[in-house]
Amino acid sequence: TAQHIRQLAHLCKKRLVMADFEGQPPAKKRALDPALGTGGSGGRTWNVFKAPEGFELKDGQRVNGLELAYQTYGVLDSDKSNVILHPTSFDAVHWELEFNVGPGKTLDTDRYFVIIVNLLGNGVSTSPSNSSPDKPFPSCGTTMCDNVRLQALLLDALGVNRLAMIYGYSMGAMQAIHWAVMFPERVQRVAAVCGSARASDFNIVFLDSLEAALFADSDCHRDGEGRLHLNGPCQRGLKAFGRIYAGWGVSHEFYREELWRGSSRDGRPFQDREDFVVRSYEGGFASANPLNLLAQIHSWRTADVSKAKGLPANLSLGEALGRVTARVYLMPCTTDRYFRSPEIEEEGKLMAKCRFAPIDSAWGHRAGDPHRPGQEADAEFIAGLVKELLAEGAG
Repeated sequence: TAQHIRQLAHLCKKRLVMADFEGQPPAKKRALDPALGTGGSGGRTWNVFKAPEGFELKDGQRVNGLELAYQTYGVLDSDKSNVILHPTSFDAVHWELEFNVGPGKTLDTDRYFVIIVNLLGNGVSTSPSNSSPDKPFPSCGTTMCDNVRLQALLLDALGVNRLAMIYGYSMGAMQAIHWAVMFPERVQRVAAVCGSARASDFNIVFLDSLEAALFADSDCHRDGEGRLHLNGPCQRGLKAFGRIYAGWGVSHEFYREELWRGSSRDGRPFQDREDFVVRSYEGGFASANPLNLLAQIHSWRTADVSKAKGLPANLSLGEALGRVTARVYLMPCTTDRYFRSPEIEEEGKLMAKCRFAPIDSAWGHRAGDPHRPGQEADAEFIAGLVKELLAEGAG
């Protein structure tokens, strides 16, 4: 059709003028910038950004050997103006977010160059599980703003000055808002799904319970210097962790309306509530590395845009969010238990160009991660709003 011909012509034009690092073999990429390389595990490969030696974390510790793992999708325009950054969420890795990326999808690679970047501590970027005695994971932990500062350096290495959009869910949304506060001149649009500018006290109570579940298992402990250690599989701790999460990740309404009946895992429908909890939550965390979970919990718990490294001291939340110049869409779920919609609505009032567009769903926090059977309406709602945001003028 004529539409397909136009799309093909546009894509061919983009491929002819795309940046020289895209599509080149790893050796060529490293030659262009020594901070860029490749990595992989378990038959998968990905790109790696190597942080400068002596990178100073928010807590003041200087560390060597930090690496951000990332993957790219689509084709970069000649002026590098079509970039969407998609930071990962809690316990998620880049390939688990690819359901949202591709031709015609929410993050449309027919038009945009998408970079999914992995959170420090998630097992792919530098994490307790892939650290070594000569390059240990930082004893002080890493923070949301540490991730954002490294992501900014990654974009520098790729020659990307300004982002068309940052799209993030949960902890990814927290990173997106941090980006808009810390680097307002580099962000045109923000789509923040089920995430806030900082962790509330109620949110921290939830996180403390998850941490307590892992430390209740003797396989997991912290030494006198603050370093985390794992002496066994921590199966009891991970099972308790999953059980706790099952009461927070979805809503009261989800269980009351028995929405698990319309969903499944690995192609097998859930038989009852217990089957849902066991397979969706206990099973979801059964193979997780407890030390990675604890590292990410620390980043989540300490998130607060008003206290980000590099900002003036003693900023209020309003002053911090007042720095945002991007066009922002805040999309919390009306039944999310820890990133609560009323609080996020109040945060939106502190940003100059913000649209508050809640997801009306009984799926709770999971509404913002709509890749499961039964979440089609949530997925359509989010995709529609992202399309509207991208059609608006830049911030």
